[in-house]
Amino acid sequence: MTVQPVTSLNLCAATLTLALQMQASCHETLRRNCDLGLERIRRDIAAVQAICDVASAARDCTELAASYLIMSRDYVATTRDLWQQGLWSLALDTKTT
Repeated sequence: MTVQPVTSLNLCAATLTLALQMQASCHETLRRNCDLGLERIRRDIAAVQAICDVASAARDCTELAASYLIMSRDYVATTRDLWQQGLWSLALDTKTT
C-alpha cells in the first residue's frame, strides 16, 4: 500500500472542493428559506383578501363572526403546514451536513 504525499496542489484542491460544497449547501438552505418566506407572504395576502371578502359579504355581526372563524381556522392550518415544511427542511439540512 502506497500513500500519496500531500502536495500543496492536492491540499488546495481539497480545500476548494470543500468550500464549494459548503457554498452549495448554504445556497440551497437560503433558497428553501426564501421559498418558505414567499409561502408566508402568500398566506398573509390570502388571509387579508379573505377578511375583505368576509367583511364585504357579511350582513350582520353573527355572519361576520362565523365567516371570520372559518377564515381563522384556514389561516392556522396553513401556518401549521408552513411550520411543518420548515421543520422538514431543517431536518434535511441537518442530515446533509
